[in-house]
Amino acid sequence: MSGVGEVLAIVSCVAGLIQAYDSGTRIVRQIKARRQAHGALPPSDLLEQSIEQGKREIQKVVENGKQRFGPSFEEGDGEYLEPPNSIYQSLTSQTATAQNALFRITIATQQALLDGLTQAREDDGIIDFEYCVNTSDKGRNDALIALHQLFQRKLEEEMERKRLQPPTLSTAAPASPIAPPPYQHHPVQSATAKQDQQPPSPLPKIKKSRTFGEAIGFRRKSKDNKDLSPTVSNVPDSDKLAELSPRLSQHEIQPSVNRRNTNSSMRSNATWSSGSTDSTVGQPRPITRADTSASSITMVSRRDTNFSTISGMSSMSAVSSISPITKYGACCKYAYELRDGNVKKGLMLQLAGFYSDHAFYGCASTKCEFQCPAYKDKSGFRMDTRVFNTPGGIKYRWLFLAKSHVQQKDSRFASFRCLVCILLKDESAVYSNRDSLFAHLADHQGAFLGDTLIEGQLSFDNHGAKSGGDLDFDIRFPEAAPIEPSREDQGVAVVVSATLPLDTHQFSQSIPIKTPAVNAYPHEPDYNPWATT
Repeated sequence: MSGVGEVLAIVSCVAGLIQAYDSGTRIVRQIKARRQAHGALPPSDLLEQSIEQGKREIQKVVENGKQRFGPSFEEGDGEYLEPPNSIYQSLTSQTATAQNALFRITIATQQALLDGLTQAREDDGIIDFEYCVNTSDKGRNDALIALHQLFQRKLEEEMERKRLQPPTLSTAAPASPIAPPPYQHHPVQSATAKQDQQPPSPLPKIKKSRTFGEAIGFRRKSKDNKDLSPTVSNVPDSDKLAELSPRLSQHEIQPSVNRRNTNSSMRSNATWSSGSTDSTVGQPRPITRADTSASSITMVSRRDTNFSTISGMSSMSAVSSISPITKYGACCKYAYELRDGNVKKGLMLQLAGFYSDHAFYGCASTKCEFQCPAYKDKSGFRMDTRVFNTPGGIKYRWLFLAKSHVQQKDSRFASFRCLVCILLKDESAVYSNRDSLFAHLADHQGAFLGDTLIEGQLSFDNHGAKSGGDLDFDIRFPEAAPIEPSREDQGVAVVVSATLPLDTHQFSQSIPIKTPAVNAYPHEPDYNPWATT
């Protein structure tokens, strides 16, 4: 088989299997539309999920193989009409193993899956799709095994090829030494030219700033550990330096200070020795971003921001804000999907019995047993959208409980988390029943969730809460009792408790004055000699 034939073979095998899955998805949708019109029981969502999963995983493995091995992975296993003449051919002397396996899987999937779905499309009485689900799963697993085996064989071929390949790097000629930058030759040439001249009188050596030398790039070490940095007397004049290397003017050199030497450069300005070596030019360089002290920068950590979408400067304000729920908010994975609006992905319709007319919606996770009741009408089963009341006056729908549920092992004991606490990034407790959850939610009434006041009809998603209509709200808080303001013209009555004696007497307000007795002689009360008759 030629190279082009092999490419067409492996591509056609994968494309044929993907086409079978696409046809299965199209037939399942036709069955759902037909049975919804006739009021019959639709096929399980598990079948459509299995078909989509097979298509997605097979395409992913093929893309990984193409990125890893290139066209060699698309060619599959080699096939030779002649016996292998070398070890390279013996490594790939299988007879189209991957192609044959994928051809068999494609044919088996088309016969079993498509034939069963075609019969169910014509007959509404067929409600058992377990055989189709098993066929889809088996075809997906077999195809993945064949592709992974092909990936493994290609990997072994590459490893063996590299092991037998003669080494070429050891016999190669040594690389030529790397030429230094152009601006490094000029100081050396100027130093040799000045050797013929009379050296000036010895002067004390001026210590150069390490920061400036590293900024220009003079300090380089060769492989022999010889320092190529020029001495003070070998540094060219400023005019010559600007002429020889116009890219390194003084204005361009100063901002290129190494950030690692920021502390030393802040203590002293960069000093540049001119050709006369008896004067230094110290100029204050402009303040760069590296010179900013760490104390003047507000360090905003990830813990302080709580993954908030508001900038770090707004964290100083007192306005409360919310953040989108990440990592499922400690709830079930499919509760997160329900809050995103993916009801078909989060819940799956299940029959209570094989011959029963009762059904319920269960969590799509295989590790969660949360259940919601299903309501049957003329069009078939659908989610129960009735409004239920709580003892505290809060009204809710079942979808709100599905958005709040956590992963549970027993459907009889449902557990929930508070969505308001999760959106506010507070620690939400796990509530083991509905009454305790709604009793806690009543405490949030009147507060703000971002810009939304928690009152009335609300609908929750992963980004917050919004006001809902009469047909799509998740929860409805009761109206708070109005508080009547006190009138200003009304006085305040003060009641003082007191006890009164039984005998009441009237006392004169005047002060009593002691007067003499009327009778002068007590022994003769009726005799008064001064009285005239």
